[in-house]
Amino acid sequence: MRKAVFIFGVIALMSTSCALFNQNKEEKFVNPLFYKKLSPISRGARPTFLTPTSQTYFDLYNNKVVRQCKMLENTQMFITLECFFIMIF
Repeated sequence: MRKAVFIFGVIALMSTSCALFNQNKEEKFVNPLFYKKLSPISRGARPTFLTPTSQTYFDLYNNKVVRQCKMLENTQMFITLECFFIMIF
């Protein structure tokens, strides 16, 4: 019984230490060009600003919309963000 408690304690300590080390990791774009304003090509779109964790733009009524995102890929040529959209009626 003591061995099981000891092994469980060691595993718990290792898990906690791994979580603490990964917590301080700040995400940044590899290419700083992605931090600049994205100008739309089509008429219906609007200028957008990206960060590694969010997407910000202004809607048709000039309200600031911020969407939370999770970065999936980050390379010199492109980024992939998974953004969460909440519709409110």
